[in-house]
Amino acid sequence: MATESHGTLSRSRYTPRMLLLWLLACASAGEEDSPGVEPCEPGTLPTLEIGTGERSFSSIEEEDGELELVRGPQGGVHAVIAFRARMLDDSAPVVTRIVTEANGEILADVTPYLSFRCVGPDGIQEAWGAIMVFSSSDLDVLDGRSVRITATVTDVAGTVAHATVEALLVNGEADAG
Repeated sequence: MATESHGTLSRSRYTPRMLLLWLLACASAGEEDSPGVEPCEPGTLPTLEIGTGERSFSSIEEEDGELELVRGPQGGVHAVIAFRARMLDDSAPVVTRIVTEANGEILADVTPYLSFRCVGPDGIQEAWGAIMVFSSSDLDVLDGRSVRITATVTDVAGTVAHATVEALLVNGEADAG
């Protein structure tokens, strides 16, 4: 705190009234943003959306309904899945099951543990970078197939959320060439 010195006496430039006003202003600054509710509190009716993205969420609809196929370092084929949710308990990793099928044929069935992050004051939670490995390692067999992706997420409290999305698998290497 700044002080002024007058001989042997020292006195603060800030009066007790000014300090009280400053403290009250700081204490009430966040009240309008969160009226007694945490931004990502768990609830009984969670929502879930399937998307794609390694470091952020992008809805599959925003990607023209396409999901990019990637050849992995060990020769397999995968796609990167991301999720957007609300009202999940994100205090611990969640159990996720992702199933991808085309005309009744299961092309991928994975069960990753994911950590959701609260990404905004509006209660949005996201998890990114889930690797969905396909049973076929042949890009030509998978490229151009219309698929249905279904996900089930169970949080630490046992609350379950479901989502389904239609997508078109596309060879990501074809774009790079």
